[in-house]
Amino acid sequence: MPGVEKDTIALKMHEDSFFVKGESENTVYVGSYAICCPVSADKSKAMYKNGILKVEVPFKDHMEGAVDVPID
Repeated sequence: MPGVEKDTIALKMHEDSFFVKGESENTVYVGSYAICCPVSADKSKAMYKNGILKVEVPFKDHMEGAVDVPID
């Protein structure tokens, strides 16, 4: 996103997708992207330097939210 100031970038994460928008004087960058595997959106980290937005998001533990089922 060359020429975009960090203050103008909006990044929203879901467990299966993300949305990003950034603006410069002459350009608006907008994108919405699907993620192949569920991620922990609340543990996301984003860094912006020299026109490059880097986002790190850990995959969800496949057992997260699992419930123990008693066996009779």
